[in-house]
Amino acid sequence: MTRNARISLNEQVAFIQETESRLFHRWRMLWERSQSGRHNDPLKQLTSSQFHTVMVVHHEKEVTISRLAELQGVSKPSASVKVERLVAKGALVRRLDADDRRRTIIRVSPRYEAYLDESIKSMRRHRTMLAQKIGPGAVRKWYDAMNRVREVFEAEEDGAG
Repeated sequence: MTRNARISLNEQVAFIQETESRLFHRWRMLWERSQSGRHNDPLKQLTSSQFHTVMVVHHEKEVTISRLAELQGVSKPSASVKVERLVAKGALVRRLDADDRRRTIIRVSPRYEAYLDESIKSMRRHRTMLAQKIGPGAVRKWYDAMNRVREVFEAEEDGAG
């Protein structure tokens, strides 16, 4: 297909779906490769849902159960059960909020934090190589497109979409 040819909405949707699938598969493959050879890696003990929860907490640094539930779009009891299981696995740690002892603060445990930091550095190296291979013009277009996608998502979350 030439650059100037009109692309139907169905073709655009199919392209986005295929590209997302390929990117997700590739990132997952790279992530798994970054984990290979790491014996006793605690991240390998997590289900994908648990891993996602740990990554959300890692990104936020510290969260309450209420905030975690909000970020993951689940109920507070569901978030609490997830946290309880991850604390039992040693992935998360809890402490009482010094300012409000009724609140519990959740963090990633130091052991898991170390593994996450190393894995994230490895993924960043892979993404850097990809950016170098596709070039600054393509990276800029990708950035602009993904920024627009983020704006649409944020508008939907704010109820404007």
